[in-house]
Amino acid sequence: MRNSKLFVPVAMMIKTTFLCASLAVSSLSAGGELPTKQSPRSVKEMHPTSIVYAALGDELRRYVLDATLAELAPRGSIKLPANLQFADFHPSKHILYAVSSDAGSGTLGASGSKHLLSAFSLSGKDGELYPLGEPVSLPERPIHVSVDRRGAHVLVAFNKSGTIKTYRLSKEGYIGEEVVQKDIPDGGIFTHQVVVTPSNSKVIALGRGNEAIGSRLSETGSSSLFDYSAGQMTLVRKVAFDEGIGPRHLAF
Repeated sequence: MRNSKLFVPVAMMIKTTFLCASLAVSSLSAGGELPTKQSPRSVKEMHPTSIVYAALGDELRRYVLDATLAELAPRGSIKLPANLQFADFHPSKHILYAVSSDAGSGTLGASGSKHLLSAFSLSGKDGELYPLGEPVSLPERPIHVSVDRRGAHVLVAFNKSGTIKTYRLSKEGYIGEEVVQKDIPDGGIFTHQVVVTPSNSKVIALGRGNEAIGSRLSETGSSSLFDYSAGQMTLVRKVAFDEGIGPRHLAF
């Protein structure tokens, strides 16, 4: 969450083609900075009008939400390089990071050939999105993205390989080079989410697992805990869940 504009990420997958995120808007401060995720403001301090983003396929739409009247008004849209998978906000800047892919959903979907990590700057006036630098090509379908609490790195989860990649962010929020990990991070079978803890010292990855399909046996869901420092992840422990339990998302 933030200050000059207060950003409250509320992300939710609806079926497989929608992702929604809302930005609660308050008045601009003189300093132009935003509060960190660790210092949210109460709902009472928020202006009732919010900016809401909703994605359908490769189209990211923008709406104005009047929370008092419970009304949405469309305010335009942009085209993404491929279907949006997930998005997250920088903790202290007006920047949205999004991962997109033309791969099919689930474990049996087509592999696709276009997988990208993109950054967009947000207009402080009405939340309009503008590309920030060039998209970064990814090796496979990204299913989740999150920014660490200091806004120094962006983390991307991949469901097919069950791994995680970390990319540096410049002071201006541009996506930089990948942080090469000492060991390939094990995010579990069908890694579904990667998130940095509020202390910025740990990373948690959730592996959804897979149900039995045809000749394929069921695969167990899991939670992986990593030590986290300067974009480097070191596995601390991995906990497997009982059969039939497939975690997808964790929120602080």
